[in-house]
Amino acid sequence: MKFFYNKYDNPDKRVDTIELVISKDPIYVELEKRDGFNKVGKIYTLKDIAVCAQNFTELYKDYDFDNPIESKFKEKIYLQPDERHIKREGRKNAGIKYAAHFVTASDDKKKKRHYDTSKIANMGIIKEALERSSDRRKTENKQGELRVYLL
Repeated sequence: MKFFYNKYDNPDKRVDTIELVISKDPIYVELEKRDGFNKVGKIYTLKDIAVCAQNFTELYKDYDFDNPIESKFKEKIYLQPDERHIKREGRKNAGIKYAAHFVTASDDKKKKRHYDTSKIANMGIIKEALERSSDRRKTENKQGELRVYLL
């Protein structure tokens, strides 16, 4: 993400670039007014996603494989796309979609991603939560993947 952040030195330029990239990917959609669980007072656009993804890159631009966020239990979090996404998308687009993932939620029925207000509200506390954690729990899912939850 540092690569993308440094390439575009102006926040407005980063927002425009993010919006352009996600507008070409049909997985990203506007969140329309709906009844039920996703009822919202306004329609959230791709520009809203782009603005928040830019904010995410600004907050976490310095944390990558060389400089991870670390908990007191020595768990590390690396905020950058993995190599297969970089190979598939290119470094710039992979970084953009990585940031967009942090501010969107998926709709499993439609296989789409849309703006997620709950993720936006909690975007800034990732580092704080890691640093303030006082306990942790390890679980293994059905595929044998180990997950560590900091509490």
